[in-house]
Amino acid sequence: MTAELDITFVAAPVRGVPVPVTSVDVTPIQGPCVLNGWSFREASGELAADVSGSVTSPAALATIATTASLPPGTYTIAWTVGLAGTLAAADANNMRLVDSAGNVLTAIMPAVAGTYPQANAQVTTTVAGAVLVQAIALATVGAVYSADIVVSPSLQPTAIVELQDGGQVLGESAMQAQGTDTEVMPREGVRVSGQVKVHVIQGAVAGVLYATFDKQS
Repeated sequence: MTAELDITFVAAPVRGVPVPVTSVDVTPIQGPCVLNGWSFREASGELAADVSGSVTSPAALATIATTASLPPGTYTIAWTVGLAGTLAAADANNMRLVDSAGNVLTAIMPAVAGTYPQANAQVTTTVAGAVLVQAIALATVGAVYSADIVVSPSLQPTAIVELQDGGQVLGESAMQAQGTDTEVMPREGVRVSGQVKVHVIQGAVAGVLYATFDKQS
């Protein structure tokens, strides 16, 4: 008589781990796990592109308004500055636009309450960083400084990311403007011993990683 042995294997489910909009490296998954795939979209248009701010009696080099970190690229910056409150001669031309490369453009404005649109600036950066308006020197006590910054990409953006486990490359993904990339790993996936890092080489992305986790994790 031959005994029958019935064995049931229960595989761990594949989970989706979200990747919020980012232009810098993030680590959404801590291992161990199995990477089963990913789905990304080019997301530069989802970064904050219109920001405003105001500060009363700002100190020298105080930030009046700042964007989120922008991925490397070429942008057109439309910016407006404003003054209100108690003003003196020292408040004239006392704000400037600064980008992540350290380029500076000084605002032109009299020491009179009002709103003063500035000439558009063209900014090209090779590293991620914010564009901000800041006070140059100490403002008059009671002066209110304000600024509005609108950022528009001048060129069609491209997003490139590399998935890493420590120093080991797990996969590459690239998308044109408003494009997407979805990949499914072959067979059982790729074993990750440490962590899954989304290394952003260029642009900004958002999406999801698909992974299987050991039951004990």
